[in-house]
Amino acid sequence: MMGLSASEINTRPKDPPLFRRFTSTGLLDRTDTLALAQLPWSKQSLAPHDRFEDNQSFSIVAAGILCRENRTPEGRRQLLGMILPGDVCNYSLVTGLKPMTTQVAMVRSTVLTTDLDRLTALIELRPRILSALLAHLTIDNAMTEELVLSLGCRSALERMAHFLCEIDYRLGRMGLSENHQFTFSLTQAELGHYLGLSAVHVNRTLQELRRRKLISTQGSRVALTDIGGLKAVGGFSPAYLTGTPAFAHRLGAA
Repeated sequence: MMGLSASEINTRPKDPPLFRRFTSTGLLDRTDTLALAQLPWSKQSLAPHDRFEDNQSFSIVAAGILCRENRTPEGRRQLLGMILPGDVCNYSLVTGLKPMTTQVAMVRSTVLTTDLDRLTALIELRPRILSALLAHLTIDNAMTEELVLSLGCRSALERMAHFLCEIDYRLGRMGLSENHQFTFSLTQAELGHYLGLSAVHVNRTLQELRRRKLISTQGSRVALTDIGGLKAVGGFSPAYLTGTPAFAHRLGAA
């Protein structure tokens, strides 16, 4: 077990990098994030396609990409949410329920975990941490609803444009997208699983976005070369990624 290193804690003047999403809610102050950082964290490395199932701990993705997936009794697979650096893996601490989905590493990934009892004790001293978790859960639910809207109502081009804008926003919040350029290593088949498209359709859709000069790609590097145009195609607004419920503010002030 380990605490986050001093170099990680001091990378930014106000918050450890791992907790940038927590602080983006505006509910935590520096003492809260430092207290989180000082919990004993253990590191687990995952290879692509490894399953991560640890409902006895509290876990945050430190690097890589995990997905929540579910399968039909016949084995058909649907990806239901992407877990990026800074994201919470599951919310059993908040809900008291075992997740209905499985978490799978899509690329080489690192997950940090800490003991639930230790975190619960910290929350009793610092209830704003629970407020931030509730805000995270609300936003993650909104992302799932937005994905359902894409699958049900948006064209392939609109789905892809909206998806790329969302990923850019979420990675940018963690300092992993600069000038709307980021590394994203999912295969076209995996993108298809997430967006309800065949790999061939994904390829054609990306080609069309490149033809319109909305994006450029080189290997795993993605550049959103016309972010305004891409948002217009996808009908993207980040409002669902930024909201903090009023009850969380009230709890945080307690």
